Amino acid sequence: MNSTWHLYCVALLLALALGQSNSSQPIVGHKYFVRLVNNINDRDVLHFTCRSDNDVIGPHELAPNQQWEFGFRLSLATEFQCDNWYQSSSGSPNHTVQIVAFRRDDVPSYGGVHAIWSARDTGMWLYNSHSGQYTLKASW
Repeated sequence: MNSTWHLYCVALLLALALGQSNSSQPIVGHKYFVRLVNNINDRDVLHFTCRSDNDVIGPHELAPNQQWEFGFRLSLATEFQCDNWYQSSSGSPNHTVQIVAFRRDDVPSYGGVHAIWSARDTGMWLYNSHSGQYTLKASW
């Protein structure tokens, strides 16, 4: 009976350790990142400001095909919202959209520790590193 109990304890510890190493499950205290990429076109500058309860990041500008990333330690209430906008060089009105760039409960949809956002002509697209695909999350 004693050796069976030890075997169960070892199996439980391994299951817990392997479960915590899964990057799609949010782990409080681990480092996470938000990356914004300007893929709008070859002319327009993306402007953005991101906010959480504790931080304001920006305002920043990204020239075409540039990217910018910031990192933070995850807490139980971590959430970053970003205001994004650009003035089209074609003369159309300003394009604006607000996104929830990072939310603890959304970590599985990022596919890892990076929430990667691509600003495109159609809106803000979120990348999932497990599937290798972008999904449109917010239109201008």
